[in-house]
Amino acid sequence: MPSLRSLSLVLLVTGALAWLPCTAVAHGVHPHVSSCRAVVVEFGYEDHLPMADERFEVRAPRQESPFLSGQTDSLGRAVFCPDRVGEWTVRVFSQDGHGATATVTVDEAMIAGSAPPRHEHAADGQTPNLVVPGGGIINKLALGIGVLLGIFGVAALLASRNK
Repeated sequence: MPSLRSLSLVLLVTGALAWLPCTAVAHGVHPHVSSCRAVVVEFGYEDHLPMADERFEVRAPRQESPFLSGQTDSLGRAVFCPDRVGEWTVRVFSQDGHGATATVTVDEAMIAGSAPPRHEHAADGQTPNLVVPGGGIINKLALGIGVLLGIFGVAALLASRNK
């Protein structure tokens, strides 16, 4: 039958290990709102219905991989903010095999119209901080204290065993 000390050691180590994943997933997310001159390309079927909720890809000039991929909105629009001049290609693909390609010429005036990043602030003037559950300062403090107590508890248990 296991001794009380052995059970205490197992519970202590298990409790300390149970808290470790919290530090791995806890992090803050900081949104940054900015504006740009957006390009809107509307796609529709021959019967004038929008190609709503269909996949699309945007390719920048002389770029192999997609600059942006996503889904059209309910009005069949694909929206993107170009970052360079040239011929941009927007392709849309429907599930039933329909598709279309649009070429958009972006000039310097469209790029120059982009505004620098503008940060939205909370009512108290601070940048909003969206935190994953479990990532608050109280949880981090409790985790740190728990880990330290666990380490010293195991050390004390092992030291008493060696006597």
